[in-house]
Amino acid sequence: MKELSGRVAVVTGAASGIGLAMARRFAEEGMKVVISDVEETSLTAAVKSFEQEGGPPRASCAMSASSPPSTSSGTRPFVS
Repeated sequence: MKELSGRVAVVTGAASGIGLAMARRFAEEGMKVVISDVEETSLTAAVKSFEQEGGPPRASCAMSASSPPSTSSGTRPFVS
């Protein structure tokens, strides 16, 4: 695998399933991870699970990747 440490990963659908697994794996590789999902409650739970495992993602946002107005709303940073 190429060196991923310090790079940025933006993972959509990251509140559960494959998206969450990918976000965790990217974080393990030292990447700065931004997670998003349409399910805000599940996304909040995913952020809490990251915090319990040693650090939150760099940012998270509740949005639909297929809806342009939603994607322009930005992210909420958790770490400066």
